[in-house]
Amino acid sequence: MRLSKKVVSRTEELIHDGDYAGALALVDGLLAGSPQVPALHWYRSRCLMGLHRHDEARQCLAKVLEERPNFVPALMVRVKLARDTHERFDVEPLLRRVLVLEPERARAMYWLADTLLMRGDGHEREALALLDKSIALAPDLLKARNRRADFLLATAREIDASSEIVTDDKGQRSDKRKLEAALADFQFILQHKRTERAVMRAANALLRLGRKQEAAQLFDQMLEKIGGNDPKRDTLERLHPQTPPGHDAQSTASAWGGKLKKALKGTSPQATALRFAMQIYQAAFEPAPGLRKVDAKHLPPYQRKFADQCTKALQPLGFKCLDDAEAVHLSERDGQPALMRIFTHPTLGVFIARAYPPSLRQRLCGQLDTYVEGMAMLSNDVFMGVCRSSRDVLDFGGKAYRLDIVPPQAPLLEMVKRQRKHLGAAWKEFPGVHLIVPQDLTDLEEQWVRRNSARKAHRQALDYVTEEELRRLLGPQFEPLHAQVDALLEQLVQGRLP
Repeated sequence: MRLSKKVVSRTEELIHDGDYAGALALVDGLLAGSPQVPALHWYRSRCLMGLHRHDEARQCLAKVLEERPNFVPALMVRVKLARDTHERFDVEPLLRRVLVLEPERARAMYWLADTLLMRGDGHEREALALLDKSIALAPDLLKARNRRADFLLATAREIDASSEIVTDDKGQRSDKRKLEAALADFQFILQHKRTERAVMRAANALLRLGRKQEAAQLFDQMLEKIGGNDPKRDTLERLHPQTPPGHDAQSTASAWGGKLKKALKGTSPQATALRFAMQIYQAAFEPAPGLRKVDAKHLPPYQRKFADQCTKALQPLGFKCLDDAEAVHLSERDGQPALMRIFTHPTLGVFIARAYPPSLRQRLCGQLDTYVEGMAMLSNDVFMGVCRSSRDVLDFGGKAYRLDIVPPQAPLLEMVKRQRKHLGAAWKEFPGVHLIVPQDLTDLEEQWVRRNSARKAHRQALDYVTEEELRRLLGPQFEPLHAQVDALLEQLVQGRLP
């Protein structure tokens, strides 16, 4: 049965006007007499999508694709539905079918590239080629530009601003070229849609390229637009290249000289606040135990077994095994080597699989006391912000998933989902930050030390006194004291004397 032009025209008109309920009533009336017409199910799926009735829309699209498996609009809508609802549905076969049928459909290329980048290792080159081609076909497809720029910014390691632009032996873009390409994309986006996120990303790329004056201009433009009480102002001022954070607590303390010693001996609220601020600052930069590369074959069998099990579970989720390492401080604490198998993911950061020594009961039961821990290695811009905030955005170790003998897929998927949620919150709170994905164990070492220092600053900076205990002990004096500590710490971070 073919639908009359009048029916098609009326249905399209209602959908175009946003009257999805009216269009659905019209289509349902026709379906009652002709339930096998694919075109009616297609129109019905569009109406249900507009009404956010996603489950019913999936059923309609399934009927359409069963009858017309090469109907590109239905394939694209099915992919969009899966992406919008974060459905556990493999969209790659549908997107590849679309590109076989319509090789120059730019949005399908972008969606396929995004899917491949989410899977991680082994797909980056194809994904970047797809993004390049989609942008060449549709220069105004800003989401594709943004995805390409985000990936280049995240995978480019820190460079010297004077370093040469070179290409490695595999023909891949150098770190400097990645940053310049990302900056060009963000600048194009800013010409068409000036969003806060694009401004912050562009400023970030400029800073990493050593072009501080241009970055400062972007920060100044942002500061002019927001109010004095805007919560983002503190972050923007801290990221501004004209007020770089200090990096040496000892030299800062020495600069205070006798004034610092005299203040610390006092009993005034100002002296108390100063003492707390210095403790937080010094704890943040105190060296933390590092990592040591190890050969897994020399470690206890139960550790090797767990690491291999985690590898099998994490690799299908897009994780790349970076290396095996020993956490020195854990080895000293436990009295035996503490193996860590380290995995990386281009959009999630670092995951660490670690097995604890099994007890006698666990040995008898054949179980291991183990867990996988996710870390979001955000840019250094937020490091001191971490030490001052109540939430450690560098580490989601508290969300670690404890596993039994074989880590099943479902818990790991839940952990990955939770990691994305926490990362999204961190990026929202600290606009302009980027994710640092280490390329090797040496690259991870500095981040590992910084992350452990930040955790120690949270837990031990105030002589092991928690915020709740301080509130109880100080009573009404807590709030003004807290404000003083915050102000003094800000001055320490910026290298200024109070």
